[in-house]
Amino acid sequence: MKEYGINRSSVSKNKTMYNYILKNISGEVINTTKQNSLELAIEYFSKVKQLSKKEIFKIYKIEKV
Repeated sequence: MKEYGINRSSVSKNKTMYNYILKNISGEVINTTKQNSLELAIEYFSKVKQLSKKEIFKIYKIEKV
């Protein structure tokens, strides 16, 4: 399955999926995703928002919930 350029077929099915949220500066939740790691969540949100991995943190906060 490909979603926003992330190939999920290479992800092991035995790994635990975690919920991650994308918040704006005021703390409002903008988006959510389930990923195997924070790194994958950052990659996903960066592609969705069309920002580099560095730029996304200037505008948003990513948290594991």
